[in-house]
Amino acid sequence: MSKQYFILWYRLDGVNAYLIWYTNDCDGVLVDSGKVICFKSISLLRRYAEGCGLYIEEEEPIFQELDPVKNWLYNPSKTEINCNIFLSVWNLFIDIASSVQDVAFDRDRDKTDIVYEKLFWGNNLPSVTPRGQHYTPTWTDDEVETLQEVLAYGLNMFLRSAIALDGLP
Repeated sequence: MSKQYFILWYRLDGVNAYLIWYTNDCDGVLVDSGKVICFKSISLLRRYAEGCGLYIEEEEPIFQELDPVKNWLYNPSKTEINCNIFLSVWNLFIDIASSVQDVAFDRDRDKTDIVYEKLFWGNNLPSVTPRGQHYTPTWTDDEVETLQEVLAYGLNMFLRSAIALDGLP
């Protein structure tokens, strides 16, 4: 399977920016010299991709809202865990870690699997949730701490590895 490239739109600190996300046997984001390339506009992203000979799929950009995660990290609460946003951002961080070869991200799967699974099931996807059923996770203090550690590490990893070809972090 050859790589397919997509626009990933993210919002951090109220600022919209874009990455080139790809999928094939392994998902990731486009990097240059180990740094995640960020763009302040889709037109800049498209020009860059064209210059590299990359075809960007004509689909709506994939949206990642990072602000709720960043805000939650300052004041983690069991009742403010948005399974959809947090799982989506965790998955983005997995892709970034793979792309920048950060082997430290989420390395203790024995500790983090249960938290990841709760986020997954808390999304109540129609394909895996029985009709008429709804799962709402109950979080322990240890699980909230684990979630905070994973997401804080992931956000810091992203910020450390991000470069902007057009003035954005």
